[in-house]
Amino acid sequence: MTPKQLQQHIANRTFLPVYLIFGKEEYFVERYVKSLTAAALEGADEEFNYDVLYGSEVKGDTVAAAANSFPVMADRRVVLVKEAWKLHGDPHLAGYLKNPSPDTVLILAEEEITKDKRKSGGKKKFNFYQHLSGLSEQPVVEFGEMREQSLISWIQDEFKERGKTISLEACARFLALKGSSAREIAAEVEKIAVARNDAEEIEVEDILNLLGASKKYNIFELSSKILQRDTKSAIEIAARLLQTENAIGMIAFMSRQFMILWRIKYYRVQGRITDADARAVGLGWRFQFEELAKHARNFSPQYFDRCFEHLLAADAELKSRPTAEFTVVSRLIYQLTAPDDAV
Repeated sequence: MTPKQLQQHIANRTFLPVYLIFGKEEYFVERYVKSLTAAALEGADEEFNYDVLYGSEVKGDTVAAAANSFPVMADRRVVLVKEAWKLHGDPHLAGYLKNPSPDTVLILAEEEITKDKRKSGGKKKFNFYQHLSGLSEQPVVEFGEMREQSLISWIQDEFKERGKTISLEACARFLALKGSSAREIAAEVEKIAVARNDAEEIEVEDILNLLGASKKYNIFELSSKILQRDTKSAIEIAARLLQTENAIGMIAFMSRQFMILWRIKYYRVQGRITDADARAVGLGWRFQFEELAKHARNFSPQYFDRCFEHLLAADAELKSRPTAEFTVVSRLIYQLTAPDDAV
């Protein structure tokens, strides 16, 4: 089952008797578990129809007993089991999953079911998946780590729910400034929507202003000045950024930019650049590819060989011993902006 199909279950109030919801993205696991629980309990008294259990604290017979209880003046009851993987080897839960109660929505929630967790019980202990196959619809929903394109689409949807639009470029800047943590992104979307309550569209300038990035002194301008080989401006921006930013994070961003630039240099575009071309080199959208492609032709293969060495050396120096961050970053900028034959 996909997350979108689960959302349809929630919207249509059509529920399966069991759901297994897990994945690396804890925020989405929590969010969908909460939405599913609220929808299934709509109009019911939670005190009598809702149980939260932990796989590390109870046995399968306790879960089965709670799930087999009848709803009290309600259409159904909900039993939520967190840390569910700890019950993989329990025969009582295995028995319940073969014949679940139609009056209960049992939600088995877990951050991530790894291979080690699946194997932890040995051959004789059951696996959730094999006992869920008899249901009319596969109830397993996984929230894996989201790629940039998916995150951008999700950010756009989040703003759309709040009656706003956001440009692709603004989304890309948003991600570069806040990272890929879904929980942090959701919190920032809410803050921006409130701050720009009267605006219909969120622009790049809104992102820079509201996320604390100066229009002139930000990581994008630093990257741009390095690619233009404007050493003086790049060092000026870096000095300002280091007042609030982490040098290792700045170097990580630069490393990613140069890796993508290297891919673009050797990527052969068939006709007009498309979003598919952008995804092939690690970007999300065509405009990002076009922006970096303008610089790629200015760098030789030898330049890339040496620049990656400098980036790795700077990162290792900062992580291995106490060093003045500005000294390391400014030296790196001199190295990255030097002519090809001097790099």
